[in-house]
Amino acid sequence: DPGYLSLDEAMRRGLLRVNEKPAAVVPGLEVENVGDEPVLILAGEILVGGKQNRILQSDLLLPGHSGRRDVSAFCVEHGRWTPGGKEFRAAGAMAPATVRKSAAGKTAEAQSDVWSSIATLGRAASPSSASPTQSLHDVLEDPKVAAESKARAGALRGSLPPGTVGMITVTNGTIYSFDLFSSTVLFGKYVEKLTRAAVTGAPEPVYYKEITDPDIEGFLRAAREANASYLGTAGLGTRVELEGSGIHGEALVVERRIVHTALFLW
Repeated sequence: DPGYLSLDEAMRRGLLRVNEKPAAVVPGLEVENVGDEPVLILAGEILVGGKQNRILQSDLLLPGHSGRRDVSAFCVEHGRWTPGGKEFRAAGAMAPATVRKSAAGKTAEAQSDVWSSIATLGRAASPSSASPTQSLHDVLEDPKVAAESKARAGALRGSLPPGTVGMITVTNGTIYSFDLFSSTVLFGKYVEKLTRAAVTGAPEPVYYKEITDPDIEGFLRAAREANASYLGTAGLGTRVELEGSGIHGEALVVERRIVHTALFLW
């Protein structure tokens, strides 16, 4: 275990501050780690508050006593821009795979794609009431949706074997997402969020499949053959953007250690 704090852990201890920028803009936030240990924030983890709810565009490993740093973000609450809103808190939830896939594109159309994915998810998940601000968080916290996803996510977590460091989610024979962590401890910090995100809005229960399955072997082979671009980050390490052979996603690498990889079919 590298000793990283998760977003939720850091927020509970009062060690992470997430705010709107002084001149607030939709695609940007300001983050600061005031503690000693690095804090890992995954792309897709939902932050609620501010002028509108957000998710980060890329994984971020924020060093201890980082000072204020600017990070890129996506809006996940299309219908709100609250004057005076500034601070954020952790929602304790991850955006479902379809929303994360839209965000992974990082194209000029990505924000619109994220909003479209949230609207589609809202219809597929069939919440008991519509969100007045088209909020992803509202969809996930809807009593009907939350009860259904809790049961299905629990079953999924129970199917993961000991020593698991990642997961591939599959529904109707289609791979929705791939997440791989550097250790079982780190995966354990996120497994509840990831399994709940995997099943929310899925048309049938998401299930675990051995990697000997030909489709998954092909997916992993495509990941190995994808083109890699090495990019900077507002925190520690390097972002490695992976694209090609029908795969798109990113890995966060710190001191030659792959902290987290997230991939999607493209």
